[in-house]
Amino acid sequence: MAIIHGTIPTLTATRRVRDSAAGNAWEQEWVGSVSGIAALAATLIAAGARVRDESQAGVGRLLATFAADPDNPTAEQAIDRYEFEMEPIQVSLFNVPAVAIEGAAYAAANSGGVASYRQQIQDAAQGGAVYPFDSALYPYGAEVYRLLSQGVESYELKRPTLSRVRSFSPNFSGRVVLSAVETVYTTAALVRDFEIPATVASQLPANPDETPTGTAWAWKLRGDRSVYIPQLNRIEETRDWVFAAWSTLLYIVQT
Repeated sequence: MAIIHGTIPTLTATRRVRDSAAGNAWEQEWVGSVSGIAALAATLIAAGARVRDESQAGVGRLLATFAADPDNPTAEQAIDRYEFEMEPIQVSLFNVPAVAIEGAAYAAANSGGVASYRQQIQDAAQGGAVYPFDSALYPYGAEVYRLLSQGVESYELKRPTLSRVRSFSPNFSGRVVLSAVETVYTTAALVRDFEIPATVASQLPANPDETPTGTAWAWKLRGDRSVYIPQLNRIEETRDWVFAAWSTLLYIVQT
């Protein structure tokens, strides 16, 4: 190749390639002066490309990789990776769904509400008194009383979590807009609003048979992190959702 001095960079080729970092990608090859190529590199990086400057011996040559067709950048497809995990937590015995439902039934028939149901069971267990209710009417409370009497106050529960790691260029147009209102998503809403693939959706848990009063089984956003990787000119976004029975008073439920 002849040495090029003082010329405006020229695009010599555009081709679609398979890139290990960007997946399906488009590659441009440019030639020109060394200074012109250096200026072009800065411009293309700002446009969302990864560049490799191969200039040497006075000859300017640049390879630029785009995550989408540079003539149609809005067509970029993000690269997603999904991860499942069971997260262990300690939960009060009174939050066992059957116990919560029984407590609501007690509150509907007696004064003092759910708080009275819990307090009477706790006071009896801690004070060494007999179970305060009819075991035939409130059998789950009797089990809680027995466990409290043995010093057990909580139990370990594993909650399903779903993480999506999404990689895209700085110019990707499909980034999620954060909501100012704390929202939880039913499984159907999560799959719809975040375009969860069918293969992943088929692995999400079904709603349990029992739903505590005032709650809805849904997915709550636990974490939302974004990292920029200069060497790849890529952004990596991680979002985590936790599945549980969330309060319909504290959160807006998206169905």
